[in-house]
Amino acid sequence: MKRNLKSLLSRLGLRILREPAGVVMGHDLWRDLGLLLPHSAAAVCLDVGANHGEVTAALRRLRPAAPVHAFEPSASCQAILRPRFSGDPRVTLVQSGLGDEDGVREFHRYANDQLSSFLPLQAGVANPFQGEPELARELVPLITLDHYATEHRLDQIGLLKIDTQGYDLRVLQGAKNLLGAGVVAHVLVELNFIPLYGGQPAPEEIIALLSGHGLRLVDFYEKCRREQRLAWCTALFRHTSL
Repeated sequence: MKRNLKSLLSRLGLRILREPAGVVMGHDLWRDLGLLLPHSAAAVCLDVGANHGEVTAALRRLRPAAPVHAFEPSASCQAILRPRFSGDPRVTLVQSGLGDEDGVREFHRYANDQLSSFLPLQAGVANPFQGEPELARELVPLITLDHYATEHRLDQIGLLKIDTQGYDLRVLQGAKNLLGAGVVAHVLVELNFIPLYGGQPAPEEIIALLSGHGLRLVDFYEKCRREQRLAWCTALFRHTSL
């Protein structure tokens, strides 16, 4: 009977996976984060590239005691974030981008605001988003995470989530002191394996930087494939001291 059930599910494109209690399996990101993230109220979560706040809201549900600092440079996205989290004292909204230096940088705002970035979309047929309309270019403030953490006295970071549409390596380079000190327990970052943005880093560059600071890959999640290969995904890293 078990064999017949497996055969039926296979024909339907489905399968059953066993998930032992308390074991990270790499199938469900939020299940695994629930197993890994510290419960301490001092272990701050950073949502870099907050967009409309879906990750911030999920983190508040997952770790109600942990403060969340949500960074989003887009004024239109901030107009959605502010009413959504205005009543939550444990959410700090920061209308700024993060990068490898403090200053001001041009921000490309696209019709699909999930694609908005400090980098322009890459032209070419390999990019499924290359025809996306650009609505505006705005000058927005940019700070380093090291600067922000010092200013706000953040000395224990449970999760650093980065989804900045090709700018992720610059964010990590601006956090070299934090990473070097080993105070970042987990990093969740987007990796692009196909050319989506002009000037985007290779996934290997991000992995090498994190590995150099003692952060090792847990697994790939939210994988998207194009033409039978991995196009982009979210990768979770965990510090070797844990």
